[in-house]
Amino acid sequence: MAGGITRTTRCFPPSHYLFKIEAFSLLVESKVDKFKSNAFEAWGHQWRFYEMKTEWGFSQLLSQITFNNAANGYLVDDCCTFGAEVLVIRRPPEVQKSVLKKPSGGTITWKMDNFSRLDKEFYKSPVVSIDDIAWYLSVFPRGDARSKDTHLSVFLKLANPHTFPPKLEVYVKFKLRLRNQIKSKHFEQIVEYRFTSSSTNWGYSKFVPLKVVYDSSKGYLVRDGLIVEAEFNLIVKVE
Repeated sequence: MAGGITRTTRCFPPSHYLFKIEAFSLLVESKVDKFKSNAFEAWGHQWRFYEMKTEWGFSQLLSQITFNNAANGYLVDDCCTFGAEVLVIRRPPEVQKSVLKKPSGGTITWKMDNFSRLDKEFYKSPVVSIDDIAWYLSVFPRGDARSKDTHLSVFLKLANPHTFPPKLEVYVKFKLRLRNQIKSKHFEQIVEYRFTSSSTNWGYSKFVPLKVVYDSSKGYLVRDGLIVEAEFNLIVKVE
């Protein structure tokens, strides 16, 4: 016991909240820095920590050797479960299921022809279904309101967010890319974001400066055609 904290082991699980992660190795392989559960309620309060709120826990809760040894029962068949018990209460625990998938062929590729003559504020790519979720790219050829006439703006969006169950969250690790059609030295940004029925898009207002896009020596705009992509590296459905 140190600083009022006691570490113990016991035979029964936390009685209030369980957070199950399947395919745990994909989180490690994808080098995800932090992975959060949904919010849960205990005694009339919501528990979830945000950037501006206090958090409490252990940076060294369990050694990796102990955790990774299946004989100890913490990580079995690439599945593990974390729990929280704010106070002992007599009701069945709420179980949150997290399903991790590494998409095969999970890339949206969109070639925008006659790019210099596009005169609408923004354009939408064809809808593509990846892991049973419909996605599309939204591109502002002259920049959105925050980067008007200075940058190319690119966003990944949910096509049908109204079909999402209220508690469903989809964590996605993906790359937004502007393809170099000459040197194969593409410009890309790695993004980690949680999509929900109310948080439906993520991207960059200032993705690439327009002077770079239109510089013929850079290789992005070739024969007035521009290619933008979104490559999905990891999809986690949290229900």
